[in-house]
Amino acid sequence: MHNLFRKFTAAAALTLVLALDAAPAKAEPVEIAQARAPRLDMILDARCEGGVAAFRMKNRGREWPGTASIQVITHDGETLLTERTMRFLRGQTATIRFLKAADFPNGVSLYFKPSWEDRGYTTGLRLRCA
Repeated sequence: MHNLFRKFTAAAALTLVLALDAAPAKAEPVEIAQARAPRLDMILDARCEGGVAAFRMKNRGREWPGTASIQVITHDGETLLTERTMRFLRGQTATIRFLKAADFPNGVSLYFKPSWEDRGYTTGLRLRCA
């Protein structure tokens, strides 16, 4: 009798496992917490070096979660002069030189446009090299 009970229990367990494997699983909606994307925390330095605009940047904040478009535009914001896509690590530095800065007497501006947030249209830094 004891042996029969074991065989019955084993067969029932196997049937249950097979039935569970065959049944399609329905996923319940899961709420996932999202961490806030880091804000830009940059040290910026801009200098004219013989008619060339030199923008030096250092990331003081956390590693960026994605790339950002770093643009040099005319001060009036009408014309994109050059653009570079970058991603900064913590403490990383970079320099962008715009050779034709003297051709724009009203100045040129450095602008950051992160892919992970919509900041609107704001200028990071303006420089005149006339």
